[in-house]
Amino acid sequence: MTTLNRLVAAAGFSVAWALAPVESPVTVTVEAMARCLHAEEDAEALRLAADLATSLTSMAPDTVAVAIESDPGSTGDERWDALIGGLVERAAHCSGVRTPIWTASASRFLDRWWFLTPYSSVHASAMVETPAELANRGVFVHESSLRSV
Repeated sequence: MTTLNRLVAAAGFSVAWALAPVESPVTVTVEAMARCLHAEEDAEALRLAADLATSLTSMAPDTVAVAIESDPGSTGDERWDALIGGLVERAAHCSGVRTPIWTASASRFLDRWWFLTPYSSVHASAMVETPAELANRGVFVHESSLRSV
């Protein structure tokens, strides 16, 4: 640290440290999804959802608990909000941590089923392969679509 201070001082600057809260990966994803949906880029929004699901499953349980505790707000589309609620509930179950209360909000459940694929020929298989936490919310998507590579 002393070397860093000397180098910075030689350049005419000083070092100052500040602590800032880290934004939740769920909130970051919801904000990015909102931008994608506004631009009608649903495929990119799904990629972001898959990245979030993959990221949450790779975290230690205590890290998952912190990452999912705060309500991330809305994507601006009730379908995608239900998807986020289901992904977070699933991450909580898989990690063995408490499911955040915000996921139980009525705005995180759909009145009508939503299949992420437009192809009705695969809706039956989506119903079978959808994780329970999403199906319970009326969101149907093949589990493999929720994995990023």
